[in-house]
Amino acid sequence: MSARTVPGSPGGDYDLSDPINSFLGVVRRVVARPGEFFAGIPRRGNFLAPLVFALVCALVSAILRSTFLAAGQAMLAGYIDQGTAFNVGYILSSVAGVMIAVAMLRSGVFGKATAHVGIAGNVLGMGLYVPTIGVFLAVLSVVVLWGWYILIARRFFQLGQGASKEGAEPHRS
Repeated sequence: MSARTVPGSPGGDYDLSDPINSFLGVVRRVVARPGEFFAGIPRRGNFLAPLVFALVCALVSAILRSTFLAAGQAMLAGYIDQGTAFNVGYILSSVAGVMIAVAMLRSGVFGKATAHVGIAGNVLGMGLYVPTIGVFLAVLSVVVLWGWYILIARRFFQLGQGASKEGAEPHRS
């Protein structure tokens, strides 16, 4: 049994004598034309080359996984380990935002949608401390809070255009 077939041919085996180029070639063929690649795989014969290819795939996967995990942990440590002042400020500003949004909900001057967007955005902001997805939740909260700020600004412009000097009329939406 030979561990070598014609490199580049559909279904061609992994070439043990040229592991790096052969690995890249097989991956390229699997990604570019998977049907043609798998149809051309010999049904009998060489088990060594596919086994070595699978081991190389596992090794590459483990290296990439550990690299990305280390990078993610370093990035997360940079956010979480900012110190007590950062954490207290972050939590207090999120709690204050929720309280402001609840006051908007009860006042009637701002619409219910504006208040609910504010509550959702500030609660999502506190998601920074959720393991694994915390940074994603915090970034998502920024997008939601932008929407909240736009809704608040729009309502302020409406109030400035038509509100009397004595007070603002409740919002009716």
